[in-house]
Amino acid sequence: HQFIATGAYDNILVVGVEVISKFINWEDRNTCVLFGDGAGAIIMSPSNTSTGVMSFDMGSDGAKGHHLMAPGIGSAGTMDYGMLDRKEQYLQMNGREVFKFATRVLPKSTLQTLENAGMTLDDVDLLIPHQANARIIDLAVRRLGIDKEKVFVNLHKYGNTAAASIPLALIEAVEEGRVKEGDKLCMVSFGSGLTWASAVVQWGQPLDNSEEIAQEDLIWDLNSIRTKMALTSTKMRVKARTVFEEASYKASAMMLPLYTFTGRKPPKKLKKKEDKKK
Repeated sequence: HQFIATGAYDNILVVGVEVISKFINWEDRNTCVLFGDGAGAIIMSPSNTSTGVMSFDMGSDGAKGHHLMAPGIGSAGTMDYGMLDRKEQYLQMNGREVFKFATRVLPKSTLQTLENAGMTLDDVDLLIPHQANARIIDLAVRRLGIDKEKVFVNLHKYGNTAAASIPLALIEAVEEGRVKEGDKLCMVSFGSGLTWASAVVQWGQPLDNSEEIAQEDLIWDLNSIRTKMALTSTKMRVKARTVFEEASYKASAMMLPLYTFTGRKPPKKLKKKEDKKK
């Protein structure tokens, strides 16, 4: 985005590709049943219309990086027989921690990038989340309170293709007629690091690049105030839902031992009667 915005380049090919099967331990069901290989690409160009990238949000939390990584790969790892014996060349994931991180950060980043664009969830025509896990997508969507009809999912076809996930989903949404000229799309993702990113894009074809791109002054009117109020309300609702669901889960875990305690002695074993010999 910055290269186009500054005029450094006119056309940029953005490619997302993963051959993650090379890093999967097929004996580890925590990972081998989730991931798939894939590739997708788009071309970004300057536009003198309202189409294009409207806003974005991104961040990382390195303190949680160990929850999703291949420990033996990269400059921090040591390539030796011990590493291979420990199977550290393969992807390792703490599913519970990644789930907690993803279901928190997806709604948060979505709302932040909408705020940056001066929009609310009602303005979004289609939400395209990272196709990581059906439970993650369902919970994030429920916390946002967005209609499921406005969420695109193709996880069941390819699994989690990591960097190729959103490009694949985007092109399929276009091919299926879910995306039309002028539609406002919100794309949100997370990944190892742990990292997250989201963007709001107005879909459309750029006009002749030689034409001067019109710049409009930002006008703070009642609509912008109404938008900020709606976003604040949505953020509060998402936070309340998150706190309530996590508290309910912890309470259920604490009460479980009480449910299993009956306070009665186990019944005595009945001795089998032996048949009398005639």
